[in-house]
Amino acid sequence: MMNKVNVMRYVVIGFFLLSGSLALADGPQRAAVPGDGVIQLTDHGYRNWGPELVQYRIDPAQFPPGNRVLLSPDGKAVPFQIKADVLSFVAELSKGQTLQYRLQPADADRSREDSRLSVSKAGEFLEIANDRVAVRVAGPQEKTLPEPAAAATVSAPLAGFKQQGQSWIGGSHFESPRRISSYQFRVVEEGPASIAYEARYRFAPVGEYVWRVQLDNGLPYPVITEEFDFGTMTDGHDFLVLDVTRGWSPDTYHYIECAFGGGESPLFTGGTYSSNLGEYIKLKTSAWDKLASSSAPYPYQPGSSNMVLLDRLTHTGAFGPRGAIGLSGENQATYILPMHGGAWRRGMALTCWKEPGSGIKMALPISVGPQDTYLEVCGDRNAFATLTHDPALPASYGRRIWAICLGLSDKEVFNVRVQAGVIGLDRYKDWILNWSYDASKTFPPCVCDPGTGGASAEDDRLPSGQGTIADALPDQWKSCGWDPQR
Repeated sequence: MMNKVNVMRYVVIGFFLLSGSLALADGPQRAAVPGDGVIQLTDHGYRNWGPELVQYRIDPAQFPPGNRVLLSPDGKAVPFQIKADVLSFVAELSKGQTLQYRLQPADADRSREDSRLSVSKAGEFLEIANDRVAVRVAGPQEKTLPEPAAAATVSAPLAGFKQQGQSWIGGSHFESPRRISSYQFRVVEEGPASIAYEARYRFAPVGEYVWRVQLDNGLPYPVITEEFDFGTMTDGHDFLVLDVTRGWSPDTYHYIECAFGGGESPLFTGGTYSSNLGEYIKLKTSAWDKLASSSAPYPYQPGSSNMVLLDRLTHTGAFGPRGAIGLSGENQATYILPMHGGAWRRGMALTCWKEPGSGIKMALPISVGPQDTYLEVCGDRNAFATLTHDPALPASYGRRIWAICLGLSDKEVFNVRVQAGVIGLDRYKDWILNWSYDASKTFPPCVCDPGTGGASAEDDRLPSGQGTIADALPDQWKSCGWDPQR
């Protein structure tokens, strides 16, 4: 029988895992759909954005339930969905471009027009697909086991993935001494623009792991969000292991190195690299043998004792760990790409292994253990630690977001990282301000006009006949508390 302490641990852990997902979905307040239904996206000359799922708050009083269509800038219908007063659709924006999407009434529901998303049952599995890629997951079910079972004997969430037109490859399994007491698999959102599926596991006597995959219309990668909490710091021996090469034989190893700064830093000095897989394994085996004979820490092997460490993977991808790791063959390519590092909590390194007779594995920690220099570079005991810790969450709580990029070149994966994996269009669009102003007035020095570089007046007077600075300011600026006399 479960004691009161463990019951309380379940309550606390369940609260944080649920609230963690909601925090990711909400974050800072999202931009709202204007009353006229015209959504404008503008890039002011920085870079390309997306394609990516974007979400807007929508006022049900202004947009009551009914038949609607979302029109793209070229007048074509865009698949969209509205759930919990949030409008979602896939958009992209080129450097220096301004685009408008229009949500307007229609004679029939056109939200699914041109959507390529689908969910279908295939035996004991569900297959979630678009026109580019597909993932295979355990079919919907909920089960409490009569006796807790060894984690390795319970269905792991990811059963396979593929590029459209190619065979199913890959899979996953748990590697942990812990036992699972119950699990639940379910589709949590099914729409024309996005489909989300969740697998939730409870461990005995305490601990929870949640795995959620989201596949959006037209995108060549599913995005996975994981949350986990075992109520205490652990020894770091609990993993979800991706069987990356199950069902195929890649011949080339790829990685992205973000080097100094990582992310979108202007100091980016990394690049994309590839080499023969066999040669890379030989190189890393030699390094592993030297590590084994030294006094350096020996990373835990998430499987057999003859596994060889190939690489570490972190959301920064700097100073040793990679920013993405991929494999390719004649017709297929698969990359594991960390996404949205700012949303990670306890950013433990993923480790890539070669297991003789079994292929390439990617081990993802599912319990929080101490972070250290030899894996994460900036560990808990490192003076240069830059880890993301949230004082509102327990130290035992972890969160991670990553993508499986399928069928993409090195450059295309790099573009996914920069255009959608750090600050994507969905967040950037919340920062776009489209305030009106009187274009006939010359801008005051505090607000430069891109055409003139701003007025040169030192005081609050505009050129003759144009009044004061306050007269030229948009109302929104005044409401923000800007005082032209200061």
